[in-house]
Amino acid sequence: MNSLIEENRYSTNINYILSQESIFYEVGYKVLQNQVNNGLVKCVKVMHNGKIKLVYDISKYKDLETVIQNSGVDIFIKIIRKLLIVALNVEENGFIEYKNINTNLNSIFVDTNNLNIYYIYIPVIYDNGRTEKTFSNELKQNILKAIDNNKKLTGSAIDNLYSNLNSSKSLENIFREINISTANIKSEVKKESGVKKEVRHKLSENHIDSEDHGGTRDYKDTKNKKRYIGPFSSIFSRKRKNKAEEHKSGHNTSSFRTKYEHYNNCHDTRLLEDDGTTLLSEEQSAKIALTGVNTPEKITMVIDKPEFIIGSKDEYVEGLITFNKAISRKHCSILKENEKYYMVDLGSSNGTFINGRRLEKDVKEEIVPGDIVTLANSEFMIVEIRHI
Repeated sequence: MNSLIEENRYSTNINYILSQESIFYEVGYKVLQNQVNNGLVKCVKVMHNGKIKLVYDISKYKDLETVIQNSGVDIFIKIIRKLLIVALNVEENGFIEYKNINTNLNSIFVDTNNLNIYYIYIPVIYDNGRTEKTFSNELKQNILKAIDNNKKLTGSAIDNLYSNLNSSKSLENIFREINISTANIKSEVKKESGVKKEVRHKLSENHIDSEDHGGTRDYKDTKNKKRYIGPFSSIFSRKRKNKAEEHKSGHNTSSFRTKYEHYNNCHDTRLLEDDGTTLLSEEQSAKIALTGVNTPEKITMVIDKPEFIIGSKDEYVEGLITFNKAISRKHCSILKENEKYYMVDLGSSNGTFINGRRLEKDVKEEIVPGDIVTLANSEFMIVEIRHI
């Protein structure tokens, strides 16, 4: 392709001059104009000495290679997550092709204000032999090189990522492994504080901390009459603050008050309280939960009904979210059918996204542990809970 496309790089833009007008892909160019929110740098077509020149404005960004060469683990993992989300979105777009996206890290860009990732896509029709697999392998190798070149990148999260990148795993599976690995590591190092009741469990495998993934809305308290909701309501409970007090103080309190601890692959799991021990039955076992990722309030919704509606209007939903005004009254729902889980957007104003891809209204999409779900601009992760 070098003989057909000339690249010119400046501090504020990159441009590509096409030697032949016939290779220009008009449809891809038009689609690209609306892909900034999907992680592709916007392109402007101009004429230069009778040839098509495609100009990409990068004045607001820094190249990925520069940003991550001295970054710490937390920033690096966040960037790689977003890098993979954008890459996975390309698969869903029938007009944007992998073969025309540059995987060199100095040609991928970062908005340092929010760590959003932007790729360069060149709208041309040309068979350069690159496939989706080629794209995936190139991207993985370039990330591996970045890890090798940054001595700050150490620890189990980096080791797990390095191992996965060296394997034949797909980008989607690597993305899910990053989410699960990061959640487990955070829980291992986080110290509990301010917990009045001690919770002890007999464990066989991974422990996920309740302060990081806790918080279910288990009851309402109206005129001192409690209405319990959900399988965990008999285990823990805490009264909600009076709404008048919340309004007076000017602070929102979490809509999901009850704290409990999640464990993957737990056996003979018991929750101890002051008045004795309660054994979770199979009916009380939850298969998945939706837990907040860097949300202003710690929040986890255990999906304990065949249809679990999520939104901002208390009387309409099972999962109430009050900290984000961009979330609709009835924003989305999670359905359980034949032991599988699906997410459905209910016509929300600001969208429901799975791993960065927006859902169409009333069209169900399967979700699995490790998926990142975004409601408006709030991120959540799907986690699996097993009680045997």
